[in-house]
Amino acid sequence: MTLPPDHSNAPADSVQAMTEELGRLLVRQIACVREGNLDRVEQIAAQTEALVTGIMSERSSGSVPASSQKAHLKRLYDELTLALRAERDDIQAKLKQLRQVKKALGAYGRKAGMRSAVGSAFRDASIR
Repeated sequence: MTLPPDHSNAPADSVQAMTEELGRLLVRQIACVREGNLDRVEQIAAQTEALVTGIMSERSSGSVPASSQKAHLKRLYDELTLALRAERDDIQAKLKQLRQVKKALGAYGRKAGMRSAVGSAFRDASIR
């Protein structure tokens, strides 16, 4: 005698599918960070947030991702975090460099302005 198919595995299958999709999205985010496409990273973050919310709601019904899946997601999340930190550090270094260039150009511009003012004063005095 066979038992009628029940859907007791449906929440587990749903969590499994959401966990796999979350992993794919984290991999895409990591790739986008490495490409410097931070706008896309932000767009994907909205999708990952929705998946995490879905997984958490299924968790309340007793379905949880396997520990191997959790470990895999944690590794991906850690890798994403490191990539974002590296990108942030790179951007901060570039901003620092731009500020230094701006400061140097400002100082050069002031000196050049003084030279031209002094030079024009001498030229005007020699004309008289």
